[in-house]
Amino acid sequence: GSHVELITDFLEIWKTYNDSNVSIFAGGIISKTDEIKLKAIGVDEVFPTESDLKIILAKIDDILLI
Repeated sequence: GSHVELITDFLEIWKTYNDSNVSIFAGGIISKTDEIKLKAIGVDEVFPTESDLKIILAKIDDILLI
């Protein structure tokens, strides 16, 4: 997939124009290998397509409340 490349590019552009902290989430058909890479470059949480909506909402809530 292209998640790693796209999010890497997005983060580079974001950092160029913004100095604020934001939480980054990714979802879709993402391999375990890419999930590890995404988290290493700053993605807070990765949600594969089979993720349960209640779990997604709970994790987002936890991250945003930190």
